[in-house]
Amino acid sequence: MFSNIGAMNDKINIECLVEKIAKVEPIAVTASKSSIRNCIIVLTIYDTDRDIVSDEVLQTSEVSIGGTTAQLMIEFSHDGLNTMDDILLYSSDDITAEDTAIQMDVGFNSLYDEFEYYADERAEEELDMIFENYCENVDTPLLLSLVNETEPARMFFSPSSDTVVGIYYAYGNPYYLYEAGSGGYGAYRGTDYATEMLRDARYWNGTGEPISKSSVPA
Repeated sequence: MFSNIGAMNDKINIECLVEKIAKVEPIAVTASKSSIRNCIIVLTIYDTDRDIVSDEVLQTSEVSIGGTTAQLMIEFSHDGLNTMDDILLYSSDDITAEDTAIQMDVGFNSLYDEFEYYADERAEEELDMIFENYCENVDTPLLLSLVNETEPARMFFSPSSDTVVGIYYAYGNPYYLYEAGSGGYGAYRGTDYATEMLRDARYWNGTGEPISKSSVPA
């Protein structure tokens, strides 16, 4: 029912940030997998001193990963790579296969996969809180029939875009049609406040204009 598209935010993209760091020619730049479990990006810059990295990079506190905002921390190290925990995002020609070792994850795709998995969990927690405290269940087939062939006034996507929430207005209330990646559906009647909470949620990316109360005829 929903098209699989997401919205980008205005934070600097993680790949662009690493490109800026690479300009000072560090030995390597890595991201910590253990920090990603908390949806925090900790980048470690190897064999480079802080004072030659631009203030723009050092003052960046948040970064965009596929449209989802994550808190960012930057560390510096002159020790060897942590091959058990780090994802290698950039390396100079001085890095050898022995340095990275066979068990080390490499590349932005590894970072995206790792981040999306844990960010999706956080997104589900946010959505459950909103639905449980500020919405009520409605009959899913009834809502499906009501919105049949009607575009939602607004849509929200989980970080992986596997879960989508479409928002419709009918009878003076916003209605949320929830579609999970597994094909399951859920339907809820909410409030404008619940919609604002979803709009402001860290792990949900919204598309479309603010809710129009004429999106579904009463």
